[in-house]
Amino acid sequence: MKKQTLSKNKEIILITVQVLIIVLSGILVRDEFYRIIISAAGIAFNFLVCSGKRFGFVVGMLYAASYGIMSYFDEIYASCVFMLLIQFPSAIISFITWNKQEDNSVKMQRVSSLKRICIALAFIFSVIIAYMLLKSVNGNGAVFDAFFFSASFISCILLAIKKKEAYFVILLSGLAGTVLWSYQFLKNGTGLSVLLLNFFVLLNSVRGLIGNIKTPILKQ
Repeated sequence: MKKQTLSKNKEIILITVQVLIIVLSGILVRDEFYRIIISAAGIAFNFLVCSGKRFGFVVGMLYAASYGIMSYFDEIYASCVFMLLIQFPSAIISFITWNKQEDNSVKMQRVSSLKRICIALAFIFSVIIAYMLLKSVNGNGAVFDAFFFSASFISCILLAIKKKEAYFVILLSGLAGTVLWSYQFLKNGTGLSVLLLNFFVLLNSVRGLIGNIKTPILKQ
């Protein structure tokens, strides 16, 4: 019981530090206020989900809607489509399908080797299609936007069906998002808050992977 309380306190401290870094950095570089709020909501969503908390998807619904609108005005179209048409409904579905445990956390399962190969092929195919579509509409950072879209799309599906591999795909999504928003920040001088959000997504997904390695996992 004491160990569980200590772990919970560490989680609260970690998410508080991440949110504070995003908010203070955004204020220092005079980032738009709405970007700071969206990024803070995004880190809360990612942190809670990577901790196996079902409530994270409620935060995820608000985050997806606001991030999608922001991406549209930044001409990052794949991210916009993903957030509004995939992430938002996926958050609703995941909230319904994730069964609550006694500690309000969820035990993840592992997919078979054959299914992993299928997931990898689907990911590659999705990146190619998304890139071709983005190039046709002259979207910003087409390569990394396509990568971000594909990784985020697949991670949504894996999270909804409670698969451990979702955390690895989220890591790829965080990496692509970090590069994409670094480009956006260097180009326009805005979006540092979103850049830090994606960087923390990357770090939190590593934590999610490690946490699930330490816990018993059912293989399907």
